[in-house]
Amino acid sequence: PPPRATWTAGAWTLVGAFLGLIVPSALEKFYFHDATNLVLMLGSFGALATLLFGAPASPFAQPRMVLLGHLQSALIAVLLDYLVISEHTHFATAFIPQWVAAALVPAVSITSMALTGFINPPAAACAFIYTTGNETIKEAGWWYLLVPLLGSSLMILVALIVNNLSSNRRYPNFW
Repeated sequence: PPPRATWTAGAWTLVGAFLGLIVPSALEKFYFHDATNLVLMLGSFGALATLLFGAPASPFAQPRMVLLGHLQSALIAVLLDYLVISEHTHFATAFIPQWVAAALVPAVSITSMALTGFINPPAAACAFIYTTGNETIKEAGWWYLLVPLLGSSLMILVALIVNNLSSNRRYPNFW
């Protein structure tokens, strides 16, 4: 197993995770929710904060993996949604039951990320969140692509600042 973090590393992780999550949360609270009715905070951002601030050297935490993994996963989720029988959407092309889609969409997303080399575990959760999402999530439709891209971009920006303030961290390791 990896070594435990020192108290100093833990403090940087705490500060980074808090700031990384408060930025998109505040943007959703004070702008997005009232102005657009879009959700900006996704459950997958908790996992993303774990990577960006708890394991910033991980290949899965690097900007290219985060951004392209999220873009791929969100795109797959929105595209496959046209094939899903759902109470929130009514597409003539729908033939896949919702309970099957809950497993199929993340599986396709994970496979796509593996084949393209842009693996980011929170991105697969992003696809799952859309596929199993409520009416507010589904109403976003193609605009949903912006949600994980904007949120993860903001978190990467915070990671660039916070992780490089510590002399023991360097982020990113590659773009």
